[in-house]
Amino acid sequence: PATTDLIPKRRAPKRATMGSVVGSNSGAGSHSGGRKKRLGSVQPTSFTTASDLPDDVLLLIFQELQLHRCRAAQVCKRWRALAEDGTFTRVVTAGSTVNEVIATARPGDTIFIQAGFYSETLLIEKPLKIVGETRARLAGVQGGLRNQVVIQSRSDMVAIANARTSFSRLTCRSTSSGKQRSLISFGPECDYIHIEHCILGGNRLVLPFCKGVTAPEVGACPPAQLVLFGCDLQGGDYSTAAVEVETGVCHITGCTITGAGTAIDVMTNAECHVHNCDISFNEVAMYFDGQGSVKNNIFWGNKAMVGTHKALNLCDPLPDLRRLNLPPGTANGPPAPALVPAIELGGGGPAGPPQGGWPLSL
Repeated sequence: PATTDLIPKRRAPKRATMGSVVGSNSGAGSHSGGRKKRLGSVQPTSFTTASDLPDDVLLLIFQELQLHRCRAAQVCKRWRALAEDGTFTRVVTAGSTVNEVIATARPGDTIFIQAGFYSETLLIEKPLKIVGETRARLAGVQGGLRNQVVIQSRSDMVAIANARTSFSRLTCRSTSSGKQRSLISFGPECDYIHIEHCILGGNRLVLPFCKGVTAPEVGACPPAQLVLFGCDLQGGDYSTAAVEVETGVCHITGCTITGAGTAIDVMTNAECHVHNCDISFNEVAMYFDGQGSVKNNIFWGNKAMVGTHKALNLCDPLPDLRRLNLPPGTANGPPAPALVPAIELGGGGPAGPPQGGWPLSL
């Protein structure tokens, strides 16, 4: 008979699972028990959720998120603090140009500009936030922080944004006599510009017609947006409008507009919302042919209040603004004995018509 069948087969060693290796500490006196104990002392590190990741790992992840880092910053306070880390900030120091730093920045980074005078036109090809250095005002002087960064251009454009861009705490000026383009211009790929706490002068801001044109093969796209918050717009040229909205949506909140031919000009296909602004000492306060809302504003010292080529579609104060420059008692004009509350004049106008009718200047 064959003797090979009587030889016991050699069994393969049993592989220990991670649970048995980590959790088993029995049999410490035996050889196998001692080996299991030594393996069990080395426990692997596990992360069940993203909140368990250390800050260094999250920063590396946020670097790859680029523009989506703004959405990640809304998850919790810890992620917001990490998204605002200095890793994502590029500093423009004295002796360098802003365009040099913009070229080395990644999408979604913040460009911090130190105090100084910069003579150049910014070219922005990626989503960025550009912030200027500020300093506190002297003791006893009203107001908050002072802008310490001046960007001046010899052309009519201080910046060309070809991606979503935010500007904050800057003084932008144009010394060009031509007013053909916007002080901060929309590029072909840009659909959103946010400007806050900036001083703008020497040229107008335009949301152009081309941002509302959609190719048939592409389909409908969201309208372009221009957002102005807490800015000071200094016209200096009575032949143009300080803000010209030809298409898309424009939000103007808490701004001061002075010295312009027309403070705000809204075309037929555009939407504009003007809230809590000071619109004073312009030739015409507003030309409003589009739609939107006008609330809680101060209109003072303008030679004409509102001009339009069709009926206005404003939430407040639509009926009274159209009648301000008409003599009392005429058709569509204010009745002679009636008083118009100050709130209907935008929050800062006279309480009612003076003796002899409405003035041409408010």
